[in-house]
Amino acid sequence: MRLLNNSRGVAIIYVTLFLLVLGMLFVALGIDVGWMAYVRTQGQASVDAAALRGAAAIPSYNASNGDPAKVNALATSIDADNTVMNQDSGTVASSSVIEVCSGGPAPGDLQCPAAGAPPDVWGTAVRVTRTFPTPLFLSRVIMGSAGASTNITVSSTAFLGGVGEGQPDIPVALRGCKVGWPQSCNAPRTIQSPETQDNSFFTIFDQTGNDTCKKMAAGTEPIPVVHVGDEIKAVGSGQADSCLADLKDRYCIERTGNKNCDGEEGPWCVTMPVTDCPSADTGQGKDSGTVVGFATMCITNIQDGRKGTPKLIAAELGCNFVEQGPSGGQFFGTYANRPVLVR
Repeated sequence: MRLLNNSRGVAIIYVTLFLLVLGMLFVALGIDVGWMAYVRTQGQASVDAAALRGAAAIPSYNASNGDPAKVNALATSIDADNTVMNQDSGTVASSSVIEVCSGGPAPGDLQCPAAGAPPDVWGTAVRVTRTFPTPLFLSRVIMGSAGASTNITVSSTAFLGGVGEGQPDIPVALRGCKVGWPQSCNAPRTIQSPETQDNSFFTIFDQTGNDTCKKMAAGTEPIPVVHVGDEIKAVGSGQADSCLADLKDRYCIERTGNKNCDGEEGPWCVTMPVTDCPSADTGQGKDSGTVVGFATMCITNIQDGRKGTPKLIAAELGCNFVEQGPSGGQFFGTYANRPVLVR
């Protein structure tokens, strides 16, 4: 009887049972936390890929006056191969899932979704947001089917802005304020300067000296790298004439292999900086300006005034050209060659 009434050691049994249950709960919690981290990682990779694909269609969005069809098509096209929890990632062409954003890549500059469509507001980025119902083990054990899952939301934004720096192909800057920078490039169009040193479209520039301008125009001396925010120093009318003559020879060599050509021989596609117009702008094409972006122009004709011809540069303003360069800055027909994540 004394043995039956002896309760020593019972606490050990209860403590053991308690620790066993507690250990199982910690194991279950660890499984759930690890599973949620795994789903979040898979989901993040999924929306990253969808956003990068969608941002590649920003030129199409802008050229089509804000039609998101191409953006949606690219963002959703990789669902079958971009799985989450071993299932199709399920990115859908919904405005709450795929958003076209406007603004620059800096924190706080992007507005998602864009406030309007081109030409009023241009798309620069794509944001993809997805919510994945995630089944849990611990919640199911404790709460039954009512707590069987949780929602994990992930988001990613990919930016495809314009080139923020570059080495111009020719020492010529486009005067953006005269051609509607940056909204008017919805379709390729031809612009022409009737008198290069007295025009509203182009500025022939020389950053270091008059002789340097001629060498840069001829292609015998490299043009320095230009950044958004740099000042473009324009040459005077006399130097512009000689620079234009060398540029005409180079243009003809690019087209025919020699410098003796007349008439329209183009196109010769080149990248050039775009400048603003200072408040004291005379409209003569001889004013300095600040670089605000880069454009791609396909030159169709250059005349330098020799043989009695007028001095002119005729070119087609391109809208969807791709140019190597870091993302950032505004754009006008020239995009960075790859989207970048800014999430």
